[in-house]
Amino acid sequence: MAAAEVADTQLMLGVGLIEKDTNGEVLWVWCYPSTTATLRNLLLRKCCLTDENKLLHPFVFGQYRRTWFYITTIEVPDSSILKKVTHFSIVLTAKDFNPEKYAAFTRILCRMYLKHGSPVKMMESYIAVLTKGICQSEENGSFLSKDFDARKAYLAGSIKGLCLPWCGTDRTGPSFTLTCTSTPMSWKPCRCAQVTSLDL
Repeated sequence: MAAAEVADTQLMLGVGLIEKDTNGEVLWVWCYPSTTATLRNLLLRKCCLTDENKLLHPFVFGQYRRTWFYITTIEVPDSSILKKVTHFSIVLTAKDFNPEKYAAFTRILCRMYLKHGSPVKMMESYIAVLTKGICQSEENGSFLSKDFDARKAYLAGSIKGLCLPWCGTDRTGPSFTLTCTSTPMSWKPCRCAQVTSLDL
């Protein structure tokens, strides 16, 4: 494996699963490796499953204390094997900014969880991307980490320009959140969670 590929795979910090059950409870179900309680609580708020009045945002990303988080949330169809779950979110944390890359990867993880109903297959794919930079997608070939150039992610838009009008101060630390509004991806500040100061 080339040095650039090794460096690229070492950017991911963790993966997590949040579920909303048929009783309306939102639970942090699983993660690898473990995460702090502070980050876990922040991600539970940012996934937009905890408030009934909020819109469901399919993809949200942001930064908290120099850790980027990427959250893909989907509604569970009635035909799924996840009978007691109405919605779930896959959370990836990473050191780098690359929304397109992590949106694609979390969509693959979502499809795996919908199909198998267990985080085991998700974990296998996460470890494959973490160690080799590639995982096989059951529907459309494979996910190649090196196909997503970080420089193109920065060229897609000005994060600072988008966030500064909404920035404020929060005692929990610097963070901000953006949500995908269309395909191809364009970004706008997410109003589903408290937006605080920008940390670049």
